[in-house]
Amino acid sequence: LEQSWIKRGVDSESIPQRVQTIYGNSYRRSWVTLNYIFMKLISFLDPHAFGIFREQADFFLKYPLDIEEHFESLRNVNLLNLRLFHMGFTTMEQITGIPAPYKEIANEAFFIWEHYMN
Repeated sequence: LEQSWIKRGVDSESIPQRVQTIYGNSYRRSWVTLNYIFMKLISFLDPHAFGIFREQADFFLKYPLDIEEHFESLRNVNLLNLRLFHMGFTTMEQITGIPAPYKEIANEAFFIWEHYMN
């Protein structure tokens, strides 16, 4: 992961903190381990099931980049087909500059997947 972060331009001084954030929490460490299993093992053993998993995960994790599109989608939430970004702007990102939790979760997921798929 360190090499991936360096390639993305992440400051080398902040990398230990990022590693601690992921691996210092047992739930996040388990999540990364499960992603590794899916990316390496399941994609090899059952490409069809892996394709379905990726399709569903992409649908759940992707979020609108445009603020207006995001607000519009929040007006039409289908409770039977929820997506991660439906949790809304819990940190008031536009004012505080702190990214919403759904962005952190989704970006971390996509980063881990990108890392394991290369």
